[in-house]
Parts: sequence; C-alpha cells; structure tokens
Amino acid sequence: MSVPSPAELTLLIPTYNRPADLRRTIRYLAHVYHLESLPVIVLDGSTDSEALYQNKRLCDEYGVRYNVYDRRVSQFERWLDGARQVETELVCVVPDDDFLLPEGLEKAVGYLKTHPDYASAQGYYTYLLLEEGQFWFEPHFWTTRKSIEADDPLERLIDFYNHYSDVIYAVHRREHLQFLLEQTVQNYSDSESFVFMEFLFGAMTALKGKVKVLDVPYSLRQRGQANHQKLCFDRYIYTADFLEKYQKYKASVIAYARDRYRADPETVDAVVDYAFGMLLSILFLHPKQLKVRALRHLRPEPPREGALGAFALLGEMIQDLWQAFATRLVFYIYVLPQKHPAFHWLANAIYSQHPDFMDIHTFLRQEIKAEQHEPSY
Repeated sequence: MSVPSPAELTLLIPTYNRPADLRRTIRYLAHVYHLESLPVIVLDGSTDSEALYQNKRLCDEYGVRYNVYDRRVSQFERWLDGARQVETELVCVVPDDDFLLPEGLEKAVGYLKTHPDYASAQGYYTYLLLEEGQFWFEPHFWTTRKSIEADDPLERLIDFYNHYSDVIYAVHRREHLQFLLEQTVQNYSDSESFVFMEFLFGAMTALKGKVKVLDVPYSLRQRGQANHQKLCFDRYIYTADFLEKYQKYKASVIAYARDRYRADPETVDAVVDYAFGMLLSILFLHPKQLKVRALRHLRPEPPREGALGAFALLGEMIQDLWQAFATRLVFYIYVLPQKHPAFHWLANAIYSQHPDFMDIHTFLRQEIKAEQHEPSY
C-alpha cells in the first residue's frame, strides 16, 4: 500500500483518558501504513494513571513517539508543542478515536505537493457509530463540504462559512499549522474554547490559501447517537462569555488580514460578522442571503433610496422568512430520516463496496472480537 514518504507527512494524535480508543487507532495505523516510515507523535494529556501506563506501553510496542504532559498544560499548548517537533513539510492532526483512510490521505498529500496556493486538503468524512460491540457507517450529508477556491482571500472567508466544515483535521503545511496554534494559545487557554479554535483555524486557513475538498473518503469519525451539533452549540456558543471569545476571534482574523493583505480593517470587520453569521444562522436565515450582504462590503453597490430602497428591504425580509421556513422544512424531511436504522443499513451497503471501507470493516470486526477476549494492558 502506498504511504507518504518520511520527508512529507507527520501525524499528531492528541489523546486524553481514552486508552482503548488510542489503542484501536494505533493498531489501525499499523495495519494500513508502515509506521517505521510514517512519523507519528502521540500527545497525551491524560490524568488517569492507568491510561498513562497503557498509552506508554502501546507506543513503545509500536515504536511511536510518545509525549506526556502535565495536567496544567492546556490541550492547545500540547498541540503546539507537538507541531513544533514536526520535521516534515506536511502535518495532519488525527483524533484518538478516528480512522484516517489511506486513499484520502495519499491524495490530500499529493494535492498539496502540486498546488502551492492551497493551504489545506482533505476528502469527505463518514461517521462511525460504535456501540456495545456493534458498528455501522453513517454518511454526513447535512453539511456539504466544498472546496474554497476564490482568488480574493476575503471572498474565500465568506465562502468558507457559507459552506462551513472544519479543517482542523485536514492535511496542513507545517509552518501554517504552527502559526494557527500559536494564535490559538495566545487567545484561548481552556478546553471550553475548542469550538472557537475550530473557527479560528477555518478563518485563518481560508485567508492563508485555497481549501481543497477531494471527492474521496478521507476519515472515519467516531461518534455516538447524540446530536453533537446541538450539544456543541449549547456548551460553547450559548454561553455568558461568548462575546468575549468572539471578539478575540475577530480581532485575530482582522489583524491577520490587515498584516498579510493590507486589507481595510472596517471591511474585514463587517465581512467577519456576516461570515460568522452564516454559520450561526443555519436554522434561522439562509446562508446565501448573508453571503450576498457580505459580498456587498467587497463590491459596494450605490445606495437605494426612497420607495425603491424600501421595497428592496421588504423583499429581503420576505426572502429571509421564506428561507428560514424552507431550511427547517428540509431539515425535518431530509435529515431526521437519517437516524432511522434503514438508513444505516443503506449506508453500510453503499460503503461496503469501497476497498478502504471493506478493509476497516474487517479490521473493526477483528478488533471487537479481540477486545472481548483479551485483557487490556
């Protein structure tokens, strides 16, 4: 199986008190890649002594570099420390419960090598539901991942949030990932700011360069049955310190756009607000309407006055209400049926035809069987 050469890519695996997940991920990497030629660094912030013992023994067994951190070191500082140890041109962060698929990784690395104007590359994601010794695949159709390829950096920022999907686990260039993490550590010091870390990653990446989403399976992300998007917003967005965190995020984006492109701060301020609004408005206003308004700050139109202006404003209000209704309607008739078992059966039937999914299906079956009969370390 083709793997990136040692001079091309390093994998960073953050972990925290999940030795069983880390063991499964490391075993999978050893199953599909040659770990002696693919640098892997585990960043362990675990506080449980048994988890630390198991993780250290696992990494020693597979020859993986193992970094352990004091509990007072934040997760962002651990990531930054790991990124500073990377010697390859490219780097990819892999959660300890995810599975990075070979074809997607190979193509993402190849794309960045041949397209210097792109800041990151990845494929599409599939979810793995793993419960009580059973597992099935679930495609993620609701958030459509699209390449962001406009030449104007501010237009890329608008497009990115118009089709928001995180890039934190994409393949990045080493110096850019280090810069992103330095910005994050300067602004956010606690794990409750993780979502704003993702937002800052996305904004800075879109401003840095183009963002490629390849038509290839890239990562199998593990999750439970809960609605994580709602949980995420309840925990990280609808909070008393939201405005403080958002202002830090916006100030960093404005400073970066000003310093790198000499962009007008007031224009960037307005574009950031509209771009972020597109993300928060997914169930209320249609993002395309906010995109139109954001683009006006890049390409201003003459003001419409009098009756013409009033009718234009009324038309926008009616369009917003219609889009809000249509978005909710689509959610109820399209997204909710994805939770039905028949949908899971269909997804498994489709994915079982792809070699990477066939391979991981066999791997997971063997792992689950082994875990049921073998004691942990």
